[in-house]
Amino acid sequence: MVHKYKFKGYNFVVDSNSGAVHVVDDISYDILDFLNGTFFDYTKNYVIKRLENQIDAINQTNQDLEDIIDDL
Repeated sequence: MVHKYKFKGYNFVVDSNSGAVHVVDDISYDILDFLNGTFFDYTKNYVIKRLENQIDAINQTNQDLEDIIDDL
């Protein structure tokens, strides 16, 4: 199970199974909303479509977003 929260401008993600704590960027933090356990409930294209405005705002491409999804 993954828990995520923001604190003092940082995005924290806690993997309760391993005890790992990660600090992630805003787009990775938002992508985690589409994650269910260890699998995505949605296709990559759906996630990219939903986050298009954010991608444009931070000058990332769809390929960058696909890479982030693969990493998560």
